[in-house]
This record gives sequence, C-alpha cells and structure tokens, in this order.
Amino acid sequence: MTTALLVVNRYAAASTPRLVSRVLKVLRRYSAVDVIETVPGQTTARVVRRVDRTVDRIYVLGGDGTVGDVAGALTESDIDLGVIPCGTTNVVARECGIPLQPSRAAEALARSRRTRIFQTWSTGRGTLILNMGVGFDARLMLHTTMRAKRRWGILAVAVTALREVVRYDFPEIDIEGQDATGRPFKLRGTYMLVGNLKRYAGDAIMLPRADPADELLDLLVFRSCERMRLAAFWALSAIPGSPHIKLDYVRSLRARILRVDSATGVEVHLNGDPHGQTPVQLEPSGRVRLLVPV
Repeated sequence: MTTALLVVNRYAAASTPRLVSRVLKVLRRYSAVDVIETVPGQTTARVVRRVDRTVDRIYVLGGDGTVGDVAGALTESDIDLGVIPCGTTNVVARECGIPLQPSRAAEALARSRRTRIFQTWSTGRGTLILNMGVGFDARLMLHTTMRAKRRWGILAVAVTALREVVRYDFPEIDIEGQDATGRPFKLRGTYMLVGNLKRYAGDAIMLPRADPADELLDLLVFRSCERMRLAAFWALSAIPGSPHIKLDYVRSLRARILRVDSATGVEVHLNGDPHGQTPVQLEPSGRVRLLVPV
C-alpha cells in the first residue's frame, strides 16, 4: 500500500494547527498520509530518513523555502512533489497554476497525476528551486520578521524594501561561471538575482526567459551605486513587458554554473530564506517532478 507524506512548516506565514487539520482531511480522502513537521535546518534530512518504497508522493504545506528543502531530498527520484501554499509569496505554486487557498490546492493535487519537471541547483548546503539573491533582496529577506510576515504578508516585505533601499551600501560582488554556450564569464555588480522561474515575490515577471525545465540559470546583475536607480529597477519590475531588464545598468544573462564572491561577506538568500553570506556556488543537482492541477 502506498503512502503520501505531508511536510508541514509550522513557521510558514499562514500555517496553523487548524489549517493542517483541514488539509489532512482533504488528502486522506485519497490516500493514507503521514505527517512530518519541519525543524529549521533539518527538513531535507528528515525527509530523506522517512522516504521508503511505500512513499509515492510528498506534499509540502509551507512556503517556497520549505519546497526547496524538500526538493533537495527528491532530486532524480520518482516521487512526485505537491506544493500546498501557505507562505508569504508562494511563487512556485503560482508558477504551477496551483490554487493559493490551501484546501483547494490539496484537492486539486490529490486528484492529479500530471507533473512538471523542475531542474534544481545545489549550493552545497541547500537546493535552489526558485531563486537566489546576493545583496539587496537577501538583506530584505533577512530583516523582514516572521511576526511581520504573519500579520501583513507581502506588505511586510514591501515596507522592509523601502527601508533597505535607504540603507543599502552597494557592496562589490564578483560573479563568474559558464554562460549558456559553456564559455567562461566574469562580471562585477552591486546586487544580483539568480532565478529558475519567471516570477518573483508573487506574480511579478522578473526573469522573462527563465524555464525551470532547462539546465540554465537566469541572472540579473545590477551595476550601479545609486539609490534612485535601485528604486527604479524594482518599480519597473512590476510593469508588464519587463522594462527593468532593459536598463543600461542591468546585465541579463544565462549560466550553467555560477560562483559569487566578495571581498567582505555579502548576505545571500535561497528560495526566500536567509542562506548565510558569500562565497556561494551553484551547480546542477538533479530534477524533481512537481504535481500540477489537471
């Protein structure tokens, strides 16, 4: 008899015991379900220890950071991953067309056998499924408190962003790797964003060429030290047509492998969660199958 697992992030922005019970009630109409509660820094290891031949799918009730942690346990496996969103921005769910209401998402995924392939990338201490930021937005993620996320949602992130624009010191960041053709490249910027998906922080299209099924990372490198330009970059990213990537102080490219460093440690986020400081490296780490609604 096959079993599904439900990985629950109790620290997610909208996670409550009542919500977990509602989701379990839906899922258990379709199969047996065991629950794993996450512990910060131990999610991947806990899932690896629990997976056996009886497990045919794993659901994640949490945000994008928890999705990335579970994906790290499933690269190249034949276990399907279902995202039941209850984080702050839920970008992976949006990318897959999954309902943002958790009970509806659970119903849609439990009834589906349709999947979508996502390439993942490893830093050596975590798995990228969504994006990574070095500099500005990593500080933004670090300084947005869980209490604020629970109370205000995406508005809390926006308020912190305004504060961080005023405080950002534009550190020099050195970026090197192999481009889409396999040629080496070197760049320097003051902030960078690496993505596997088009969307960022909701439905905004930050990286219009990104495709999670290909073996390429999409990069945006900000190469200015002016606060007004940083504010303009973020304001334009919310406008259809992605005018932010056409700014003359923004470099857009695609890469197969990537290494980022700085003379002083610069903050890094991975899938929206703080991920230490530079140096950081990304290499392909395998593929996962994400359940999508029929």
